[in-house]
Amino acid sequence: MHDPLSDEEFGLLDDLLLETPGMDRAMDLCALDGYLAALACSPIRLSPEQWVPWIWDIEQGRAVPQFSGDAEAHETFDLILRHAHDLAWTLQSAPEDYQPILMEGVPEGEDAGECADPDCGHQHAHEHQHPHEQAHDHDHSSDQTLFVDTWCAGFLRGVALQAEAWAAFEDAEPAMLALLRQHGAPDNQGRTHLPPEEHARIEERLTAFVLAAYAFFVDQRVAETTGAAVLTGLPDTPVRTGDKVGRNDPCPCGSGRKAKRCCHA
Repeated sequence: MHDPLSDEEFGLLDDLLLETPGMDRAMDLCALDGYLAALACSPIRLSPEQWVPWIWDIEQGRAVPQFSGDAEAHETFDLILRHAHDLAWTLQSAPEDYQPILMEGVPEGEDAGECADPDCGHQHAHEHQHPHEQAHDHDHSSDQTLFVDTWCAGFLRGVALQAEAWAAFEDAEPAMLALLRQHGAPDNQGRTHLPPEEHARIEERLTAFVLAAYAFFVDQRVAETTGAAVLTGLPDTPVRTGDKVGRNDPCPCGSGRKAKRCCHA
C-alpha cells in the first residue's frame, strides 16, 4: 500500500532520529532520505541487518539506540519503512513526483526568528523542505539558504554499501557522483550552504541524479527482486549472514529489540 508520511510524521521521525539516546551519530531526516533513495536505486537487495544499523550510526554502523520501550521502537521502524516504501513506489510508479528532502535554514551567524507573515508560522531556523510542504505559498527564498550536505552524505553511505555495483554507474555518469561527493564529503559537513538563487538548480540536479540512477539499474534490480520487493526496494525474504539469529535473540539491526519483534517478525 502507498502510504506516504504526513508533515507531522516527518517531523516526528526527525525528532526520534535526533533525540533518541545512544544515537549521537544518527542520520537526520535529510540524510535518511538520501540513504533510502540510494537503497531504492541500488540493484542488490540488502537484509535489514545490513542497512538499518547505519541509520543509527552513519559513520560506523555500530551505535545501538536506547528506545524508551517497544512502542517507540516500533513507531520509529514503522515511519522509516513507510518512507522507504513511499520512495521506492514513487521512483517506480510516479517518478515525475520525486523530490529529495533537503534542509533550509538561516546561514550560520544570522539570527533565527519568526517569519513576518502572521499566516505562515514558520521559524527561520533549520527547516526540512520536502514534497509535502509545497502547499505553502509563502516564499522564504529571500532569506533562506539550502543545506544539501547531509542528504548527499546519506546517499553516499547507501552507495558505499554496494560500492562495486555503483562503480558501473560512476563509469557511465562520473559527474553525478562527483556532485554528491562535492557536497557530502566529511570535510564539507555543515559548510555546504547554497544561496536562494541556487536552490532550484541543485534540487533539479539531485532529482535528475536519482532518477538517472534508478533507471540505470532497473534491469538488474528487476532480475534481483520478485513480488513486492520490486515495489518496495526492500527484501521480501531477509538474507541472513553469519550465525542464525534466534527469535528471542537481540535483533542484528541494532534496535535493541528481540528479533521476533523486529526484522525477523
